[in-house]
Amino acid sequence: MAKILVPIESGCQVFDEAGGISFELEGRQIMALSQSSEPCIAMLDGNEIWRRSGDKDWSLVAKISTPLISISTVKDVVYGGTMGGARLVKTHSDGKTEFVLGFDQVEDRSAWIPVGPPIHVRAISSTSDGKAIIAAVHVGGMPLSEDGGKSWRPTIPIRDDVHQVKGHPTISNLMAAAAAAGLYVTEDRGRSWTLYKDGLQTPSYCLAVAHLKDEILFSHEDG
Repeated sequence: MAKILVPIESGCQVFDEAGGISFELEGRQIMALSQSSEPCIAMLDGNEIWRRSGDKDWSLVAKISTPLISISTVKDVVYGGTMGGARLVKTHSDGKTEFVLGFDQVEDRSAWIPVGPPIHVRAISSTSDGKAIIAAVHVGGMPLSEDGGKSWRPTIPIRDDVHQVKGHPTISNLMAAAAAAGLYVTEDRGRSWTLYKDGLQTPSYCLAVAHLKDEILFSHEDG
């Protein structure tokens, strides 16, 4: 039976198709959930990655040495974005974890802007086929990798400050990103992006994005 998992202040609230509500991981702080549903991956208490299998069984995948702020699953690898230093780590299915060194060498990294909290990887996503991985950096644009994380290159202007990026669950070339500059959409796996802000009040500040079958939903903060 399909379920919807919602992180709450302490643990996770689970809704099923029949309208039933249950609770899991009570007493733990869920910082992020991966966008893939099978298996569900969660980041707990800032430095633990857990996997949900079966009906409600959770198991520890790995403990990370540095605090994380975002996670995403790309095929059988879990990518995590750090809160400090804006680095990426990847965790394999056997629990082996390593830093993504290619991300540390992205071309315009020295121009990233420390505004507010420390520079960090705010969101990570990929195309549905896993051929492109994208990371949203506060404030550092959206570096793109098309070789499994080995190398990365800049895409949009750094100051456009992406808050969330998501790949479409079934359309392999489509991704969307909610940014301070408006709504960004790519139809070529992140190689080029189109900025939509017509009809939005100034500043066209977008905070979150989600995909439906043939629509893109996004939240917008009016000026």
